[in-house]
Amino acid sequence: MKHLPTVIAALLACWALSGMARAVTPGAAVAAATLARTQPATDKTPSTPTPAGNAPMAAAAGLRSLDARGAAALTASPAHGARLLALWALDCAYCEPNLAALAALQRAHPGDFELVTVATDPVTARAAIMARLRQAGVANYPAYAYAEAAPERLNFLIDPKWGGETPRVLLIRADGSRLGISGELTPAQPKKLR
Repeated sequence: MKHLPTVIAALLACWALSGMARAVTPGAAVAAATLARTQPATDKTPSTPTPAGNAPMAAAAGLRSLDARGAAALTASPAHGARLLALWALDCAYCEPNLAALAALQRAHPGDFELVTVATDPVTARAAIMARLRQAGVANYPAYAYAEAAPERLNFLIDPKWGGETPRVLLIRADGSRLGISGELTPAQPKKLR
């Protein structure tokens, strides 16, 4: 009973960060509460994207949580053009070069598609994810990270043909067609994405 206030504080801190309570150790409660107080308000926005053609889906600054409902909206066909999902992970050696290449492609053809980054890591790794996005030069694009306990479920909801390997690029066109590419992009592959 004497640890009950600490446990409650930990649950509330996790809820403030991700919108869903998770069991954490009492030591993590202090870190989570501190992080919750230091995060800008844009990081606490709802996880459901609102697709509208090639218009930006989210405020570029900050990282949003991605749950099953958000995955359905994110993978819906855009009204026009295309949406390019760059799926990546913190432990992926080829992800950063892929992110940089996709950003260069988007800058060269800004009206062709919308670039959205999706980290398959838990949203609780916010600081590390944002640091990698800044390092790859893609921190100004809409960014999401997984917010569900079962990442395999989100992998399947995003692309049933995907086994979870990273990097993965998923192009979703307005006509409903899709193109998925796993692994490091070759010089010829970005041409297929336009």
